[in-house]
Amino acid sequence: MQIDLTQTGKLTCQMNPESLHRFTTLLQSGFYTKSTSNRTLIEFLLDLPGFDKDYVNNRLQTIFYNGDAIDDTSITLSGGEVTLALSAAMPGLAGAIFRKNSPHAGLRKSAPEMADDQQDKPIMIRVKLFNAVAPERGLDLLRQGVILKSRDLHNFLELRPSLREAMNSIQLDTIPSTPEDVLTACDRFPYISTTIFSTNDTN
Repeated sequence: MQIDLTQTGKLTCQMNPESLHRFTTLLQSGFYTKSTSNRTLIEFLLDLPGFDKDYVNNRLQTIFYNGDAIDDTSITLSGGEVTLALSAAMPGLAGAIFRKNSPHAGLRKSAPEMADDQQDKPIMIRVKLFNAVAPERGLDLLRQGVILKSRDLHNFLELRPSLREAMNSIQLDTIPSTPEDVLTACDRFPYISTTIFSTNDTN
């Protein structure tokens, strides 16, 4: 099913640093962003806040592209929709198998076949951040703003009343709102553009 972001609510708020750090775990469910075919994966990653070459090469130890572990970040993005899962080193045998350029890569299932798109076509990318990557880069992403699936945001906040209480200066589509209004908005819109600032931010 094609993802349509035309019906997207807009949420902005502030949180104290500790609560904001906890909020980054929501990014395990993924956020959405647009790109185009003919761009490489590394080009896409370097456009994300905080993802410089050193971080991508050394901190991102496991990358899943549509469910398949990949080693080469120079691959070209293709297809109408892509799901990326980004992780630091994972423990155990699974971590060893799926780690980039792992000597155990032969234990994976066959490598994915990448389409060769010769024209620039729009691509919707869902990016999921796991383990250390979420808190390390999630703060910058939330400060810049990310598009979340409303159901993910609703379920996350519904189970965490302390985080709802920590939300300050809430605005929904520029209208001052309450945490309960946020839950209601999640029922009205399929996606929510979410920007969260730390109370320590100066700007």
